Amino acid sequence: LVTDPGNVANIPETAQRIGLKAEYVYDNTTPVDINRFTGSRAKAFVEVVKKMEIQIVDDWKVNFAKGFMTVLGFDARHYIPLDRRTILASRLSGATSLGSERILFFLGGVDNWISPQYDDDTPIPNENYAYYALGAHLRGFKQNIRNGSSHLLFNTELRIPIIQYLANRELRSVFLRNFQVVAFADAGTAWFGRNPFDQKSP
Repeated sequence: LVTDPGNVANIPETAQRIGLKAEYVYDNTTPVDINRFTGSRAKAFVEVVKKMEIQIVDDWKVNFAKGFMTVLGFDARHYIPLDRRTILASRLSGATSLGSERILFFLGGVDNWISPQYDDDTPIPNENYAYYALGAHLRGFKQNIRNGSSHLLFNTELRIPIIQYLANRELRSVFLRNFQVVAFADAGTAWFGRNPFDQKSP
């Protein structure tokens, strides 16, 4: 319940939306061990979301309010074995939102960050966005290092099960067998409009 007097008189804001999402998934990967694969996998998706109002208390009413959003996105990954143990994993992903309502993507950080840090220096546009989403992974940067209604990310990792190289025998311990040193590089950007290099985009 509201506890401060300034907000007691405010009318609660509610929003209802209905959505439909379709995905195409391609996967020919073969697992080598935990977090190590060979092959390729990809996903492309389209999502449509319509703002609406359904009232079932007091009086029955269904109203399709103003507001429509389309989201287009993809995530493609390719795993290359460099020898019997080491894998080079690469990922290209991106998404864009279109329509009168949009998603604001925040770049920076990783999923499930234990202590997330946020960049207050990057301005957030005054437009009313329907949703906020994290575009991960862009390691080495705080969340909101870039933001926009579209984003594109490239990640590459060299996954080396270091203890397998040091041991002279087959390791029975799952932890030791899959203990990895990972070298990575991430690059990405977010933007508004069609062109990521537009001077108006922050």
